[in-house]
Amino acid sequence: MENATIRAILNELHRHHAEPLAPWVGEFDDDLTRTLDLLPEPEAWTVARTEPVTVAQANKMLFRVTLDFARKLVAVASRPLRVEKLVVIFEWGAESRDDDANELVRETSWLFYDADEGEHAGENALRIDGAVRLDNRGVERPDDRERFARSLAGEVGWGTAY
Repeated sequence: MENATIRAILNELHRHHAEPLAPWVGEFDDDLTRTLDLLPEPEAWTVARTEPVTVAQANKMLFRVTLDFARKLVAVASRPLRVEKLVVIFEWGAESRDDDANELVRETSWLFYDADEGEHAGENALRIDGAVRLDNRGVERPDDRERFARSLAGEVGWGTAY
């Protein structure tokens, strides 16, 4: 993975998970940098807001990089992106208004899993919660999580204009 991408991922993790990262910051940056160096340059990536997980897509593979703060570990799991078996579930969520920006903000939720996993799909499912901002002209501005989810859904044929 390229240094600029690694820096961007580190910045996002620090921005959204600063408190649990604080005691581990020096070691964490080194460990995560070494780990991400092992991975190919992603076509798309995102950092979850609710948990310290980075998900990347590259070379028809999904990579899930998980941080375990208690044990100070960085773990990577990868699996093939089998587009012919990928189930995609999308839901619009809550709507709010950002009065400062004069925009409507609409939450989204995406769930991706392999159809062959059946009843075990929940264990390996990838859930991405994003958001879309709409200005007063109706122009959409998806956040980085939404762009990643749309990119992944685009792999299986969804229309993903943004």
